[in-house]
Formats: sequence, structure tokens, C-alpha cells
Amino acid sequence: MFKKEADLCRYIKKRISLSGGIAYKIRGDRYQEPGIPDLLCCYNGQFIGIECKLEYNNTSPTQDYQLNAISKSGGKAYVIYPHNVDDILNEILNEKN
Repeated sequence: MFKKEADLCRYIKKRISLSGGIAYKIRGDRYQEPGIPDLLCCYNGQFIGIECKLEYNNTSPTQDYQLNAISKSGGKAYVIYPHNVDDILNEILNEKN
């Protein structure tokens, strides 16, 4: 279904946007803080960071650091793979604050 991480990110972004949230794709460059998640989102007043990965990819230590920092700050942080994308999106989109 998803040949590239970009395809997975587009799918997630579309689902969140169609549900009334916002999602921004982050394209890193050398001036950006390392490890920022692929998608920065807000849904139902909750800040969400999402790292998109294909089945064979793992998060880097800097990505783990940033996802942990988001969680410690009261936001939600997820690593989404093709096999868990719909389960996690259903969890995010059905949560009430």
C-alpha cells in the first residue's frame, strides 16, 4: 500500500485534516533541530508529533529524543508504520480531551 514514507505521511495528513485537525509535513534541512518528527499536528486541542516509518526502518536516537520530549511536555508522540497506521489514527481521532 505504501511504497515510500512520503506516501504514508500523505495518508496520515489527509486523515487528520479530513477529521478537522491540522497536520504539517516537516522537511528537514541543515538548519533544523535534528530528529523533529515528520508530521506536526494538532487535533482536538492536542499537540501530536508523528514519525512515519516503513516496516524495515527504525527511529534514530535523535528522533527518539524528540518524541520523548514531546511526550514529557504533555503532547502525544507516535511512530507509525504501515501495519499500525489505521489503529493509531483511530486512537488519535477518537480520543476526547
